[in-house]
Amino acid sequence: MKAAWEGKVTVQEAKTVSEAHEEVKKTLGDKKYEKTAPEDISKLVADKVAEATKGMKDEFNKNLSEVENMREFEGRINDFIANTDDYAEFSADIEQWFTDNPEQDDIKVAYNAVKGASLIKKADDAKSVSDAEANKNVAANAAGGASQSTQILEDKEVVDQLISDKSNPNMF
Repeated sequence: MKAAWEGKVTVQEAKTVSEAHEEVKKTLGDKKYEKTAPEDISKLVADKVAEATKGMKDEFNKNLSEVENMREFEGRINDFIANTDDYAEFSADIEQWFTDNPEQDDIKVAYNAVKGASLIKKADDAKSVSDAEANKNVAANAAGGASQSTQILEDKEVVDQLISDKSNPNMF
């Protein structure tokens, strides 16, 4: 504990060493402990400390690995966003897509799904507009009624029958 007060080791380290020392003392028993050389006790204590800190070291390495994976993941996302010109146009829909699909974490999959849906919607809208335009053109080109029809009359006297040679239209 003196080393902890002097700042040479942390309190947690001092506590771990003290606990290991007590455990060695229990394992050996009081009589055998008193007969054991200090170097051997130090080695046994060091082994106990190593055993106790192994779990902490493994946990630390696991946490460190998770942090590294998270940084790598964020880096891939940032690179994708920086290299995708129209990402901002779809960002809100991509966020919603991730909310709807929590099992997915690939930004490229989300982007492609959202952009594909957007392109399909635009194509459908464009088709509706072009269909309406085509219908409008058909209606504009349609001829109306019998007055629009053209015929060549074979009977040359039809004109004479319809136009009277008398000046009074009421006379036949």
